[in-house]
Amino acid sequence: MKQNKEQEKRSILIVEDDMTNGEVLSLIITHETDCHPLVVTNADDALKIVQHNKPNLFILDYHLPGLNGIQLYNKLHAIAEFDVTPAIFLSASQIESMTEPLNVAFIEKPFELDALVHTIHKLLPPSCSLPPTPRAKDIGG
Repeated sequence: MKQNKEQEKRSILIVEDDMTNGEVLSLIITHETDCHPLVVTNADDALKIVQHNKPNLFILDYHLPGLNGIQLYNKLHAIAEFDVTPAIFLSASQIESMTEPLNVAFIEKPFELDALVHTIHKLLPPSCSLPPTPRAKDIGG
């Protein structure tokens, strides 16, 4: 029965080329949500993994080998299944003006744990968040 719950568990795709950052993000998701993290280090692997998985949220680093995060986001959102999947961009670079037209969340690195967790909870349906986290409508969103 536990295996069925694992299969039904929602997931978050993390695309981060720095393995340490990827591990930290994976731990945050594991401990702060009931979602399953899927971690890859480049855009090609991200595009492959979505062929067999349907993440509920994308967390994308901007600086990736090959395609940058915005190019990857555009490719992911061109896939019908993911055209409305929310995304969070993480970057140490000032890319907020580039992500604004995309209607995505942007968090500057280094980030505060609470800011990331709050943004994840705000973007994901309640079933992917641990109680007693307030829903977006309860916090004015």
